[in-house]
Amino acid sequence: MIENLIARVTVPLVLDADALNLLSEHRSILPKRSPDIVLTPHPAEFGRLANLETSAVQKDRRGIASRFAKTWNKVVVLKGAGTVIAAPDGRITLNPISTPALASGGTGDVLAGLIGGLMAQKLPPFEAAVTGVHIHSVAGTDLEASMGQAGVLASDLLPQIPRVMERLRQALAPGSA
Repeated sequence: MIENLIARVTVPLVLDADALNLLSEHRSILPKRSPDIVLTPHPAEFGRLANLETSAVQKDRRGIASRFAKTWNKVVVLKGAGTVIAAPDGRITLNPISTPALASGGTGDVLAGLIGGLMAQKLPPFEAAVTGVHIHSVAGTDLEASMGQAGVLASDLLPQIPRVMERLRQALAPGSA
């Protein structure tokens, strides 16, 4: 089923959670499609996809994310403290902003939706992933400042996203300091 879906869908995709678990059972289809798919695994999901122990993934997050982005021909967002975003063409970035406040159920779904929304606005997959991770992280640190590290829900992130995006727009506007 997933092979058929990935082969037939012609729009950019963000794959997270159970889609990644299904892909781990059908690894051969990963390189077959163009790089307009963004994979957003946490270390355990990445380990299942790459057939590696989670500890091996954590030991060399940058190197492993970069290698598999090239092998799979996909943008890889390896979530966690110091989220790594790697592109098939070798570009790689490390998000310096992280907070334990985002380590709760559903926050990865918000990130996947954010990246997907940016791609729907025609941002290329790597740029959408980098931008989405940054916005998500800033929203998380804003919530941590007001609510603390524990108790942040995915639904708390939603109203923060437009606020963070507006701050970024203002900061990037011509003439801003």
